[in-house]
Order: sequence, then structure tokens, then C-alpha cells
Amino acid sequence: MRPDAAVVGWAAGCTCGWRGTPWTRVPPELADPAARRLATAGPWADLEAADENRVRQDWRRHIAGWQALEDVEQAAARQAAAARALDEAVCTALAAGASWADIGRVTGMTGRSATERWSPRD
Repeated sequence: MRPDAAVVGWAAGCTCGWRGTPWTRVPPELADPAARRLATAGPWADLEAADENRVRQDWRRHIAGWQALEDVEQAAARQAAAARALDEAVCTALAAGASWADIGRVTGMTGRSATERWSPRD
């Protein structure tokens, strides 16, 4: 930590060690976000919300790939859970006397395809 007056800029950082491109602290009249120059209100080093979001966007771009993979992982888990639930529902329907033709119809396939997918394997 350093005193507010000693802060010369900001950079987003990540626990993985990544560090974003620095933003320079300038007097208000020289502020230019497009040039990565930001100013603070008063003598404090705290950025206004809009400027803080600009710095945070660097980090969001950095983690975008990992977030996308998390989304894939979660979707795959939901799909696997749904497949297990469908398998259980088919077993229950068979035990209750449903035909393969009926199971095929309600699952959007032929009775033969349903039989091939869900019939017990010996």
C-alpha cells in the first residue's frame, strides 16, 4: 500500500500473475481514457465508477476464455444430469408397461432406436 498522493496509475491484476496494461494518473484536464490516462476527484487515488470499470474491463477480457470454459463445463454437467434423468425415466416407463414404440415417440425417435439406446446390454 502507498499513500494516495504516491499513486501514479492503476493496472488490473489476477491471482494467476497476469497484469494488465497500466493506466496513468493525470490531472483532470489531461484525462483521456482512450489514451489510458485517468484522473481522480480530489487528492485520493480512488477512481470514479466509470474509470474503475474501464480498468476492470482489462481483467474481464483476461478471464473471458476461462469463463467461457466454465460455462461449457456447467452446461456439460447439466446435460449429463439430464441424460441420467432420462435414462431413469425410461426404466420407470418400461417397468410401468410402456412399449418401445411409445418411448420412441415421446423421445422423438423410432421405437427401434429407443430399443437400441435403452435396452439392457448383455
